[in-house]
Amino acid sequence: ASGVTGQSANQILGIIMDQVAAVTASGENPPGEIATSIADGDLTTKWLVFAATGWVQVELTEPIAVRRYAVSSANDAPERDPVDWALEGSQDGVSWSAVDTRVDQDFPARFQTIQFDFANETAYRFYRLDVTRNAGSGLLQIAELQLSDGDNTPPSAIIVIRIVAPG
Repeated sequence: ASGVTGQSANQILGIIMDQVAAVTASGENPPGEIATSIADGDLTTKWLVFAATGWVQVELTEPIAVRRYAVSSANDAPERDPVDWALEGSQDGVSWSAVDTRVDQDFPARFQTIQFDFANETAYRFYRLDVTRNAGSGLLQIAELQLSDGDNTPPSAIIVIRIVAPG
C-alpha cells in the first residue's frame, strides 16, 4: 500500500488477510486503537481494549480452512500482551468452535510476531482470537493478527523479481 510509513509485520506464508471483509472486536479505543488495526499489515498500529480479556474477529469473503496464524505484540506495555487464548472458527459469527488453544505465551520483545501452526480441515467464514488472560494489565492490546491457509509456497512477487532482475 502506498503511503504506509509504519513498520510492516513479518508476513507469514499462505497469508489470507486480503480476504478479510470485516473486523470487529469486544471493544476498542477510537479513534486510533481500533479493531481494524490488527489487519492493516502495520506493526505500529494496534487494537486496544479497556479490559484484561477480549476478542477480535475477522469475517472472510468466503470460508477458508486456516491452518496457521501469527500474533504480533504492540509498541509498549508488555503487561498488555495476550498470554492465554483460543483461535475460534464460525460459519455464522454466532456459534464458535476452538481450532487452536494456547496458554502461557510470551512476547519478549515489542513488535514481535509469533507464528502458530495447527491442523484444521474445516473452512470457516469467521475467525476470532479470544484472549482469556493477558500479562497482568487491565488493558489488552495486539498489533497484528495474521491468518494463513497453511500454503508454504513463497509469494509469487519474490519469484518474479528474481526472474526479471538483471544477471
